[in-house]
Parts: sequence; structure tokens; C-alpha cells
Amino acid sequence: KYPKNPILYASQQWEMNGTSSGIMGPCIIEDHEGKWWLYYDAPVWPGPRLMGCATAENPWGPWERYHDNPILREPYGHN
Repeated sequence: KYPKNPILYASQQWEMNGTSSGIMGPCIIEDHEGKWWLYYDAPVWPGPRLMGCATAENPWGPWERYHDNPILREPYGHN
């Protein structure tokens, strides 16, 4: 196990509005220039699905959140 887990903590208000705060469903992608992109959901129940994005120079971080998170706001009941 990586000793600095988790690599991203819930810290933005939209990530902590649900029944429990946190980051879930992460997906990490490396682009062709070597930059790492982390896409994640916050457990906001009940409510719309909200997705955020963060970037880093390596998969262990440090991760910098996108300034306009959440990047996806799906209506209630849609996935």
C-alpha cells in the first residue's frame, strides 16, 4: 500500500455535501505529454452526480484540483 494514501482528500464544499464526505470512483489517465489526470465522484446522496478533476506530474501527486470543479453535474436520478 502506498504510504501517503489517500492521494486526494475531500476538501471542497461540493465534495462534502452528501451523507459522507470523500472521493470515490477514481479514474487516472496519463496524457501523451506525461501529465496525469484524475477524475472522481463525490458521494453526494441524495442529489445530482458531481464529478471533479485534478492533475499532477506523477500518479502519486501532489494533485491540483481544477479551479472550476465540479466539471460534471448530472440531474437527480441520472447516471
